[in-house]
Amino acid sequence: MKNSSIYIIILVFFMVNQIFPIAFAENNKTIMGWLEKIVILPYKIELTAKLDSGADTSSIHARNIEIFEKDGAKWVSFTLEYNNKNNIVHQIQVKKLLVRKVYIKRHAAKSVERAVVSFDFYLGGKKESAEFTLANRENFKYPVLFGRQFLKKNIVIDPEKTFLISSDSGSLQNNKLGNKRDRQ
Repeated sequence: MKNSSIYIIILVFFMVNQIFPIAFAENNKTIMGWLEKIVILPYKIELTAKLDSGADTSSIHARNIEIFEKDGAKWVSFTLEYNNKNNIVHQIQVKKLLVRKVYIKRHAAKSVERAVVSFDFYLGGKKESAEFTLANRENFKYPVLFGRQFLKKNIVIDPEKTFLISSDSGSLQNNKLGNKRDRQ
């Protein structure tokens, strides 16, 4: 009798968790798809970002990366390259304060040193800020990658969905865990 009660409790727990999987999650986390649109500021460039919990740091596609000194501080100049909606390649020359340098581990290759800069951007109608390593991502499908350092800011990835939130500054969508519409 005692064992059957335990089995029933476990069975009920799993059934409830399958019907309402987010009922046991924290209510302050935002659900995002594994791909989302962001708008890089101040340039107002809309880019597709891949949310990747396997990566530690975030990264953005950049070319012609050069570190230089200005007024006793280290800066970095680089070219942001992106495709517009008509798939035409555009380039913007950017100069930003160098936050730091990091070594990125790569599969079956030597670690590589990368410059890190900070960008403001809109994600889900909310202005955010994050540090990005500068990397030539031309061989990758998406120009921006968000790693765990950014994702730990209360973001949950739904690996079956894409573009769950808006990137623009005027439409903060209500997409928090625990909302009734998220369980549908």
